[in-house]
Amino acid sequence: MVIQEKVQNRSLKMTRENLIFAKTIGTLYTIGADRNVISQMVEETKNTETDILPYLRDRLMSMRSGYQQATKEHETLSRLLDDCNAAISGNQTS
Repeated sequence: MVIQEKVQNRSLKMTRENLIFAKTIGTLYTIGADRNVISQMVEETKNTETDILPYLRDRLMSMRSGYQQATKEHETLSRLLDDCNAAISGNQTS
């Protein structure tokens, strides 16, 4: 299964940014985030001038502030933020 996913990702030319974005969108639906907010995020990232990871990090930080600490949603958003931050710092060292 893992090999199949890698092949599919490679054939779709998925970048790390796009994989993180897709994971984030799916996770936001799972935790019950407002669908209009999710749609706005998708629309904003269609703008070619939008740098996806910093935009995503800012939106996730804003969304996380709406949840109390130690809740499942807060922790989930924190993990997504960690993914964004790791990718951003990885891009800066490349």
